[in-house]
Amino acid sequence: MSTIQEKAKIVRLVHECGSIAKAQRRFVLEQNKPAPHRHSIRRWVKQFEETGSVTKKKSSGRPRRSVERAKIIREAFHNCSKMSIRTASLELNIPKSSIHRILREELRYSNANVMPGKTKEGTKENKSETEKQKRLVSNDQVTAATSFNFICTVCMCFMPDVETYREHFESQHPNTPLPEELIDPDAPPDVSPPPVLN
Repeated sequence: MSTIQEKAKIVRLVHECGSIAKAQRRFVLEQNKPAPHRHSIRRWVKQFEETGSVTKKKSSGRPRRSVERAKIIREAFHNCSKMSIRTASLELNIPKSSIHRILREELRYSNANVMPGKTKEGTKENKSETEKQKRLVSNDQVTAATSFNFICTVCMCFMPDVETYREHFESQHPNTPLPEELIDPDAPPDVSPPPVLN
C-alpha cells in the first residue's frame, strides 16, 4: 500500500513525464521499489485533478446495521436452532451473505449451521448414533454381499438369484450367448471369477 507521499510523487511524475509507464519507470529508479499498478495511478491522477488532493475521501456510504440485524438473527436462531441460512434469509429478508458474516464474526458461531458451544460433530449422543448407523450399514453391506449367488460373466455384477441374473443378462448383454448356469438353472452356482486371459 502506498503512502500519501508516494501517491503525490507518482502523480507529479505522471504530469512531468506525460505517461503512466514513464512515470512508473522513474518511480522505480528513484524510490528503488516496485511502482504502483497503472489502475491505481490512473485513479490517483483523476482524484487529484477533481479534488486537488490524493488523500482518501471519507466514505459517504451508510454504516452497517449489524447491531439490529445481529439481534434479529440471534433471536431467530435461538428460537429455531435447526433453521438453515437460506430459510433465515427468506424469513428475515436479510441477505444470506450478511447472515453468514453476522453469525461468524459478531455472534461468534463456530459453524454457521450450529449453535454456539457445539462442534461440527455435535454432542456425544449424536456421535454414538452416527457410529451405530455406520455399523448397521456396514453389516447390511456384508449381508448383501454374502447373499449373492451368481456373478455375471461379462460385467462381473453380483446377482442374488437365477431370475434376476437371466433378466440382467438378456437386457444388458443381448448379443452374448447365455452362460451355463442360465442354460441349466439346476447346476450349482459358480461364484468364482472367470480366468484371466493373457
